Amino acid sequence: MSIMEITNASMLMTMDRLATEASRSNNHENRFDHGQDNAFINTINKLDESQKVALQAKKDVIEHKPNVSVADMLLKSSEAQISMATAIEIRNKMLEAYTSLSNMPI
Repeated sequence: MSIMEITNASMLMTMDRLATEASRSNNHENRFDHGQDNAFINTINKLDESQKVALQAKKDVIEHKPNVSVADMLLKSSEAQISMATAIEIRNKMLEAYTSLSNMPI
């Protein structure tokens, strides 16, 4: 099994594309109910928001804005990093499960 290298930017782009496709597919027949689609989209939006908050905190510290301390920036960056790592692990487990199912004899 090969492990794909993935960056935060490419992960966010992929997740954003998936969220867009999921929201477009609401007009068509879905395999999942609305609640699951919305939970997936909400999770991706929260992940994206945590990345944006961390980036803004870094910019604020670099610009020496008084409303953000270095400790706050480090905390927000750590939270965003943990969120991204969790999303990547979930994605990897889903791919592993899909591969396992697709390799099963019928």
